[in-house]
Amino acid sequence: MKFRPTPLILLALAVGIRCAQARLGESEKQCDARYGTAVSSDVDPLLGEQKSLLFKKNGFLVRITFLSNRAGSIRYEKEDRTQLTGDQIKLLLQFNASNANWRQTLTEKDGVLGWDREDGKAEATASVDRKFLVIATAEFKLFLKAKAAGVEGF
Repeated sequence: MKFRPTPLILLALAVGIRCAQARLGESEKQCDARYGTAVSSDVDPLLGEQKSLLFKKNGFLVRITFLSNRAGSIRYEKEDRTQLTGDQIKLLLQFNASNANWRQTLTEKDGVLGWDREDGKAEATASVDRKFLVIATAEFKLFLKAKAAGVEGF
């Protein structure tokens, strides 16, 4: 017998995800208001001393890395390390859509799941096992490429 979620279960899922959402471009103050106090704060020397905060909310771990004092990258995963469902991934993408649509660009065949936002201002990647989803601004992705090439700051 195949499990079929009822509308009530889907509503509960959406409410839980809605409470665990962060948005690209938010300030640290906005992220704190959304989640409360971060459970950890790091500075990643591999990313040029970019600040990273880890929040726990409604069974999710949300790691936000800031670029120019704005959320440039957000990593979502479940606290119990179980898979994100397809519906959860869709909702997290929607919460970071900024009135643009997402289109899937990579599938399991590619070894990773990937999406681009149609306005070109964000990308998302999920592991094939769906244990995490990372959504990043185009500016953050460019920063990472420049850092890797040794030309950051130009």
